[in-house]
Amino acid sequence: MIRLMCNTDAIIALSYVDLAAPLFGIGTCWAGFVTLAAAEYQPLKDFLALPEGRRFAVALLLGYSAYPITAIPRRNPLVVSWKQAYGGVLKTNKNKNNEIK
Repeated sequence: MIRLMCNTDAIIALSYVDLAAPLFGIGTCWAGFVTLAAAEYQPLKDFLALPEGRRFAVALLLGYSAYPITAIPRRNPLVVSWKQAYGGVLKTNKNKNNEIK
């Protein structure tokens, strides 16, 4: 259980880095493949040389973008539907005229 909590703590810590990085003009990318490779690929494990009892938790790539983001692209409104467990009623965020609420 403690190992799982340590992993969660590392992810939470890097989530804050991920949120703060754009304020400094830095882009981020979660690198799940690197995390997997650090756990399974022996040459990388040898290169990292982690002490006994330690393991690689998570990887986050950071860097300056070649193309600055000037605005968030426009997207179509999200249409969400769900089915309640009680009553089986299908709900959506559209009104009678098929418009997004």
